Amino acid sequence: MTHEYWATFSIFDHRKSMFRQALVLFDRIVVPVSIEPVGDQTEEELERLRADVRWLQEKDAARLVDWNPEEFNTWKNSQAAESISAVLNKDLQYATRLQLFSQAQDLKPADVDDVTAVPVYGTRQRYDEVMNELGIWTKLTMELSRLIDVPDNDVPLEDIIALREEPGFRDSMSQLHRWQKDILPKVLDTGREKEIRYAISEYERWIKRYDEAIKGAKFNKLRTAVISITAVGAALATGTGPLLTIAAAVAPPLFDLRVLMRPCWKEVAEKDCAPAGVVYEAQKLFSRY
Repeated sequence: MTHEYWATFSIFDHRKSMFRQALVLFDRIVVPVSIEPVGDQTEEELERLRADVRWLQEKDAARLVDWNPEEFNTWKNSQAAESISAVLNKDLQYATRLQLFSQAQDLKPADVDDVTAVPVYGTRQRYDEVMNELGIWTKLTMELSRLIDVPDNDVPLEDIIALREEPGFRDSMSQLHRWQKDILPKVLDTGREKEIRYAISEYERWIKRYDEAIKGAKFNKLRTAVISITAVGAALATGTGPLLTIAAAVAPPLFDLRVLMRPCWKEVAEKDCAPAGVVYEAQKLFSRY
């Protein structure tokens, strides 16, 4: 069964850094692109956004929704008797996050069985206001986004997609989903702020441990001698098989060639800190900008 985690946006959220953060934390982002300019939007802005989201959609990273103001008003009016009506009236233009949140199941592609959607908010104050009225079930997931520093619109979307396609990142994302599915609900069911804060502090500790594990996996530090990793790397790159055979035969007690040849992310995949790899790998990417 394929279960994906989606972030739903408003018609203005593409202007904020959380647009890129969500591409790291979620399987897909749901982006409404208005059929006509709203507020200070321009036709050029909407054309650029539509092109970007279409490209992300081709990469299975986004879902483009043609947003119609009249359809939004019809949906909003239908919520008059629901508990979210008070939230909608406070934040009309940005409430498209909640509209798409409610429609997520209808938007999923044929190869996705189920979707967990999360309305993403750019400010902590606004997020807290909404969560106080709708419940706290998404709070822990959204708290993770503050662990990633993303410059506004500075990171090319191509680089983020390249990160999402890296084996190490994909494995960490899989671990994160298992954490979301098995651990997150237990924490949220309690509804206690103290336990949520504790879970966040644990996640921050995991990121530090993940960093240490990644660094440690690059070479077995328990060996008594140092073999030139540069030389081994050059042999791997040039396909010099005999050199590897000789090195492995001459110094088997000194290093395990299989460990050096194995991608370091696999060394930490089995550790309990593996879900934090999503944040850790994202930080490595975004620190370049």
